[in-house]
Amino acid sequence: MKTFETLAIIPARGGSKGLPRKNILDLGGKPLIAWSIEAALSCPNITRVMVSTDDQEIADVSKAYGADVPFLRPPKLATDSTLLDHVLEHTLRTLEDVENYSPDILVEMYPTSPFRSQEMVRHVIEKVEKGYRRALTVRPIVVNRIGLLQMDADGRVCAHAPMNRPTGRTSTFYRFYGLVMAFNRHASFCRHPVYLYKVDSPLHLIDIDTPEDLRLARRLLEKMPQEAAK
Repeated sequence: MKTFETLAIIPARGGSKGLPRKNILDLGGKPLIAWSIEAALSCPNITRVMVSTDDQEIADVSKAYGADVPFLRPPKLATDSTLLDHVLEHTLRTLEDVENYSPDILVEMYPTSPFRSQEMVRHVIEKVEKGYRRALTVRPIVVNRIGLLQMDADGRVCAHAPMNRPTGRTSTFYRFYGLVMAFNRHASFCRHPVYLYKVDSPLHLIDIDTPEDLRLARRLLEKMPQEAAK
């Protein structure tokens, strides 16, 4: 079986507003970002774990928990409007220029989702190793189709609007959820499919962005620490 060089990147800027310094706040006796670092380090499919940050304190904490932080992200790539794609592009370009390092598979793991399972991380990466161009975690969303309308560029109701289809009252769609996303940097867009890993566990879906989110996560840890740590 082919051996892949797989890089996990955990993006963690210092200027969070909803919950200041959230990436290094305590959760269950360790910084929030440590949960994602340890999840990545424990996955045998990942060969390198890196944190992308503009903040020296986050960098120091990340290194203490075993992540690689070879450089700091420039401030212009650490604003509220910065796109993650631009962060990843800068990271990969810098690694190639400075270290001549170019991974086959890139894995993205948001530090605000601490309760991803080890099985989830492994499963998503293995799908890419086996031929999928991209594999990502998603959350099911049930949409009531009654009363929905679609319009064309001229403001007219489209003939294929959902309300005109005899498909029932509700439909299930899937929205990207930033627990894990992996993609093969060499795969063809046309020839390789995308795999969706459905996540519906309330614990796994916790995303910490506000003080209320953090309090909820702490309460859940107190009630079921063993399950949360898996």
